[in-house]
Amino acid sequence: MGAAKELEANVYVDGVLYGPAGEKPSAEVAKAITNPKAWGGDAPESEPEGPAYPEGEPSEEWTGKQLDAYAVDKSVDLGGASTKADKVAAIQAAASA
Repeated sequence: MGAAKELEANVYVDGVLYGPAGEKPSAEVAKAITNPKAWGGDAPESEPEGPAYPEGEPSEEWTGKQLDAYAVDKSVDLGGASTKADKVAAIQAAASA
């Protein structure tokens, strides 16, 4: 997502007010605001539809960004994992917990 856009109408997301009278939404919250009226008629610049990772189980064949996106989508804490192998291990550990 490019530069953050300003909301032109108030909107609540998970009980938090965003908009002209409230806080400016983060990129993650902005993705959840799908009503174009909140953005003054234009939806925010969006990323491609669907998840930013392949279908199936994560593996080292995936890119680091795909593993990161999967972890965010599935609420998996990668801790300090920086290599693909460590990220896959963290995701697998979370799935078996």
